[in-house]
Amino acid sequence: MSQLSENTALPNNRSNVVEYSSYDNTYHLRSFLLRKNREPNAFQLVQQEMFSKAAEFVLSLSSLLLLSNRTISQTAHLSFVMSYVYTKAITYSSKGFSINYPRVLISHGNLPTAEKAVTKTSPGCISFSWTNNASPDLTRGFDKAILVVYCEALNKCIHIIGETRRRDEEALLEVPQFHGYEVQTWLSFISADKRNLADSMHTGALFIT
Repeated sequence: MSQLSENTALPNNRSNVVEYSSYDNTYHLRSFLLRKNREPNAFQLVQQEMFSKAAEFVLSLSSLLLLSNRTISQTAHLSFVMSYVYTKAITYSSKGFSINYPRVLISHGNLPTAEKAVTKTSPGCISFSWTNNASPDLTRGFDKAILVVYCEALNKCIHIIGETRRRDEEALLEVPQFHGYEVQTWLSFISADKRNLADSMHTGALFIT
């Protein structure tokens, strides 16, 4: 791992590492140029570690992202989501690189975002609750809830899409496999016809008992 201090400036051109290819209509990440027969410099090593951290997280969510994000029609498009995590959510401390989970968007769209959403735990379960903000467009009450739970220690994500509606205002997700671990949670919505999404909301970190 690269040796940095907490005051070390991370690469300030992170927004320039994403390229769009008109040839295959996909997004790609590119790294700082590595010259042959030369050891990578400090910033190249830092960038590689940041890529690795972002990739580990995004790949664990790949099956969800392919379902919950209309911009991702091929696995290659996951690079675009990874670029978002890389540019917006990677931070550094004395413990190393980490992801600022409240900044992560699991889904993105123009539906109303979850309102007053909270989570709490009971043995082996997480309960989600929110306020139904469908009015005056009552059809929004039929939007399907997207419940997401991610465990960093196990690098594993579980999710449910569509078993609960926005108008229900609560849902329960069983997560016995995460007993004894801290998890991150998100809530979002997808329209009944699956054509539109809401921006996801990070609903907090919880310890599963």
